[in-house]
Amino acid sequence: FNGVVESDPYLRIMLVEDGQEVAIVSAEMVNISAEVISAIQEYIHENTGIPVSNIWVHANHTITTMHARGEAEQVALYEKAMMAAAEEALSEALASFQPAVMGIGKGISEVNANRNKLYPDGQYYVGNFGEEDPERGIISNHEMTIVRFDDLNGNPIGMMVSHGTKPTCIDNAEMSEVTRMISSDVPGMMCTMMEEEFDCPVMFLMGASGDQITVETTSYNTQKDDGSYNQSNFESVAKGLEYKNKYGKQMGEDAISIAKTIVCDIDDADVTTASVEYSYANNKGDGMVDHVVTGLAIGDELALIGLKPEIDSITEKQLWEASPYDTTLVMSFMNGDQKYMPHKEAFDEPMTVEGKK
Repeated sequence: FNGVVESDPYLRIMLVEDGQEVAIVSAEMVNISAEVISAIQEYIHENTGIPVSNIWVHANHTITTMHARGEAEQVALYEKAMMAAAEEALSEALASFQPAVMGIGKGISEVNANRNKLYPDGQYYVGNFGEEDPERGIISNHEMTIVRFDDLNGNPIGMMVSHGTKPTCIDNAEMSEVTRMISSDVPGMMCTMMEEEFDCPVMFLMGASGDQITVETTSYNTQKDDGSYNQSNFESVAKGLEYKNKYGKQMGEDAISIAKTIVCDIDDADVTTASVEYSYANNKGDGMVDHVVTGLAIGDELALIGLKPEIDSITEKQLWEASPYDTTLVMSFMNGDQKYMPHKEAFDEPMTVEGKK
């Protein structure tokens, strides 16, 4: 790897207790291996007593970070770095653990767009500035939700930011030249801006991301002059950093504005958890895939749904509408990762990807 680190990816841990104890881990990583997830869960359990089933390890799918694969020596370095970050973050979380009050705020951040673009052949491909087409499931959720925790003196001590965008500004730029750059991308810049503003940890929770990217990104598809499908276009890392700074600043300013309006007055809300496991046929039709959906609720005000696949914006809205809670947040890539899971109706109209239906 010949790239350099543009901005360090962070791992953050939030501990919450009211009846039940839970730990939420959010790492600015493209994914986290099953071995590291288990190791982090065991470490947190051993040092806090929190049941492993109540420890959520979330990768927010920051594309230009270290992947959980490679040569044995590289994997060992990756695992060592992840565990060192988890141990330090847990130490800080335990040291700052204290009575708190909670508040929730919502607003809009238009840094994301649907990446599905309708081409003249009637099929959808990956493209910049995907057109909205609600009847065919082509929408963007610009809603940003922030959960803020204050100490009993009204000082912020931690925040969670949920937004449906995938950290992809730099994406696959210069992959063939092996000069990709490690970066926390747009949400990472947002978290850093908020941490400087409020002097407390801020974690990003990636919601619907299967069809959502930043408005501009270095990797996209276009149409040839003859109308046929063109697989990929890649811009430079420098262009990706330009996008990252542009939309990171916008997302950070949006988040800071929303967070400042939040009134933290929820001081007594039981923490509850639940999980459901089910199986479904794989895409080849020759086997089954096991899947677990986990739920975490704080009183009647807040619910978090954790699942492995990258869902799309339609599914996210369906979950919001079906939930009995005042606010429902979705976390993809929770305790593992799977590829895209479109909403149910999309299976009646298959999308073309890389020339295949």
